[in-house]
Amino acid sequence: MKDIKKMYLSGMSSPAIAAEVGWSSSKVRNKLKRLGVKMRSPSEAQNAAYKAGKKKTRYWLGKKQPKEAVAKRIAKTTGKGNGRWVDGMSRRGYRKVVEKHECEDCGSKIKLIIHHRNADHFDNDTSNLAVLCESCHNSLHVTLRHMRNRGETCIPKSNCKCGWSR
Repeated sequence: MKDIKKMYLSGMSSPAIAAEVGWSSSKVRNKLKRLGVKMRSPSEAQNAAYKAGKKKTRYWLGKKQPKEAVAKRIAKTTGKGNGRWVDGMSRRGYRKVVEKHECEDCGSKIKLIIHHRNADHFDNDTSNLAVLCESCHNSLHVTLRHMRNRGETCIPKSNCKCGWSR
C-alpha cells in the first residue's frame, strides 16, 4: 500500500502504477485518496507525464488539410450555411434606420438598444422601434414576462430565434 504512495509521489501516474501493480487506475486513485495523498490536477498530471517522457500531442504540426476539406468547413459558416443568413439580406436593417442618442425612458446615453414595441422583429417601421438603455430594456421585458405569467393581456412573445417564428 505504501509502495503506491511512494511511486505516486516520485512522479508516476496512476495508470502507470496500475499497470505495474496489476490494478485498475481507479482502484489506485481510491487507495491513494484513502492514504491521504493530494491528487494532481489535470494540468499537473499532464506536466508530470511530459517530464516522464510522454511526447506532446500536436498532431496538426507539419500537416496541411486538403483544399476541399477547408472549403467544406468554411462553407458551413458562410453564406447560406451561416445561422443568420436570410435570403442574402440583412435582418438587422433597422439598426441603420434609427439613430441611438439617448434612452426614451430615462435619458441615459450609454449601452443603448433598439427595442421593437410590438415584439415583431420583422416589423422595422420607425414607429415600432424604440431606443432604450440596457437597464430599461431588461426591466421592460421582465415586466412583460410577469404580465404573461399572470395571464394579463400584453404583447406576444418575440418572434426572434428565442421566441415564436413567423
